[in-house]
Amino acid sequence: MKKRLPATALTLLAAYLTGPAVAQEQKTIFDVADANHDGYVDLAEHNTANYKSFKKYDTNGDDALSTPELAAKFRSEGVPAVEIPRVVKANLELMDSNQNNSISWTEGDLKSQVQHQL
Repeated sequence: MKKRLPATALTLLAAYLTGPAVAQEQKTIFDVADANHDGYVDLAEHNTANYKSFKKYDTNGDDALSTPELAAKFRSEGVPAVEIPRVVKANLELMDSNQNNSISWTEGDLKSQVQHQL
C-alpha cells in the first residue's frame, strides 16, 4: 500500500516551518504537488515537488541551501521579515543533520521524516 500524506498534514507542516501567515498559501502548493489530483500527495509527488523547489532556491548551484538562500526563499514566499530568522532556524533545526548551517538535498528531503509520521 502506498503511503500518502493528506492535505491537512502538509498544511500543518507548512505552518510549523513557515508560520501561520504562509500556511494558507500552502493550499495552492498542495494543488501543484498533487499531480494526479486525487486529494493526496504520495511520496513520488512529494519528492518531485520538493526537488523542483530546492533547485529553484539553490541559486549558486552547490546542491545546498545556505542560510541566505533559505532567507531569500522565505522572503519570496511572503514570510514577514521579522519572522525570517525564526523560520530559517526552525528549518535548519529540522533538516540540517550535519549542522553546517545549510541544507543539502539529501538532508532537505523530508521523505524519511514524512514516512515516520505516517
